[in-house]
Amino acid sequence: MLPVHGQDVIRPYCDLSEGQRAQLYAFTRRHDPERFHDAGIMELCYHSAAFEHGASQFTVWRGEELVGAMGAVIREAKERGEIFITAVAIEPGHEDIFKPLLDRTFACMPPLDGVAVHMGIQPSKPDIETMAAAQGFVVGYDGLVMTYRGAEFALGAEPAWRVETVDEANCEPYRWVLDSAFRNSPNGATVDMEQIRELMAEISHPSLLGLAWLGDKPAAAFELAVQGEEGWIEAIAVSPELQGRGIGRRMLPVAIERLQAQGATTIKLLVMSTNEPAVRLYANNGFAVDYVTSRWWRLATSS
Repeated sequence: MLPVHGQDVIRPYCDLSEGQRAQLYAFTRRHDPERFHDAGIMELCYHSAAFEHGASQFTVWRGEELVGAMGAVIREAKERGEIFITAVAIEPGHEDIFKPLLDRTFACMPPLDGVAVHMGIQPSKPDIETMAAAQGFVVGYDGLVMTYRGAEFALGAEPAWRVETVDEANCEPYRWVLDSAFRNSPNGATVDMEQIRELMAEISHPSLLGLAWLGDKPAAAFELAVQGEEGWIEAIAVSPELQGRGIGRRMLPVAIERLQAQGATTIKLLVMSTNEPAVRLYANNGFAVDYVTSRWWRLATSS
């Protein structure tokens, strides 16, 4: 807990009471309705390794009122030289808490020499964009939500591959595919076994995590999610040595069929505008851009 000024206090998620966490969920739903579809998902997210088990997500309290929130994914600073500030929300009329909240978020970060700091802001929040610009952030790229409109997949001869559900026997090659494919992609991340075990524990149905083998080589991996009737392709990853051979395209109908089998009537995915090969892949196979869900700003003084 860190006093700011007057009655303002900044608290990390791991220090919040059950009632305060309920307030944070209501606050988040009001400011960013798409971020979490239930309080349990928020709890899993902020208690995960990505947010240092609740130590790198912060809230500002003015008396008993929650007036701001911000989190940071700092684990990529060492491996990728990147830090991501996300889930930024400020209650109107309390713009004065943005800088103290940002300063507290910076305080949890390692030294920033050679590290790029990115901040995701909803395009519907121009007031927060103005605050970020005043602190030295400049516009970078967009997070695009694409929706499946339907497509015929003319895939040619089926390769000699098999798709397995992820379990204890194959979770390490599943991790390896995700890690090697996303390590250098826009807004990508390194992936460790702690994250994979969290994912396996959280998934709503085993069929939503899959690993494809081409012969004896792990070739591709996918992570899917279903929220009501809405299905999400959270990730499709292809082993770097097998990229460019159409494997990602072959994984799309597999992912779509599995989501539909779990009751999804619409299917969406999130991709960064700078990941041009992925945007082309999805656009050429039945997906169309629906909207910009986040605009990623970069701290001008960082790498």
